[in-house]
Amino acid sequence: MHRTRCLASSTNAWRLLPKVGRSSPYLEYNQETIGLNDLLQVNQVICSSSLVRRDLVLRAGGFPEAEKLRAIEDFALWLRIATMTSFAYVDVPQVDYLDHPAESWRALAETKELQQQEDVRLNFLEWSNQSDVSASSRKLIKQFARQAMKANGRGFFERMKVLDWQG
Repeated sequence: MHRTRCLASSTNAWRLLPKVGRSSPYLEYNQETIGLNDLLQVNQVICSSSLVRRDLVLRAGGFPEAEKLRAIEDFALWLRIATMTSFAYVDVPQVDYLDHPAESWRALAETKELQQQEDVRLNFLEWSNQSDVSASSRKLIKQFARQAMKANGRGFFERMKVLDWQG
């Protein structure tokens, strides 16, 4: 964190599969940092390996507790943190991640992935409008919210109505 001047960090994890054991690293990301642009595309922060300064977590409001963000509340928090600092990233796995797809929240949510992407981005946009996020970051957040809504089948006028409401 010191070398990259980041106030948060994350590492890769070993994927542990039932009856198989340790298989492969969980992520295929190999950059030195994870920034807002990276996170807007896909969550690359492994919650059990993350270290974040307490003051940033407090400024971000902690893990959001909205029901529609259940199972993705960590992603919502990492997006908020990424407006304040990038995450230093260590590609070498430092934790084990038990990946039991059939029994995870992901299994229940896989059919709702597009809706989750929309929900987390709209929540992030709403939070950014109430925070001291830069205009350039807010513009980027709005762009990704628009893309998520479009991918989820929202029509042009519906997207514009929601996004205009969001600021």
